[in-house]
Amino acid sequence: MKQADFLNVKERLTGLSRLGDRLKAFSRTLWILKFSTLIQTRIWPTRMKEKAALLHLIRLMFKILII
Repeated sequence: MKQADFLNVKERLTGLSRLGDRLKAFSRTLWILKFSTLIQTRIWPTRMKEKAALLHLIRLMFKILII
């Protein structure tokens, strides 16, 4: 007999796998965003940095919404 709030092992492992995949994707996204920030601050001219900062913020919000 199965209890109402008890999940079987396969369902639990599937849930943990999905959570792990999301955490990996989030950590990769943060690393990419940090790396692109380093490139922008060292290479791009000042006027471009202002536009890039706005685009960077929009891209960050979009990626967090996707995840």
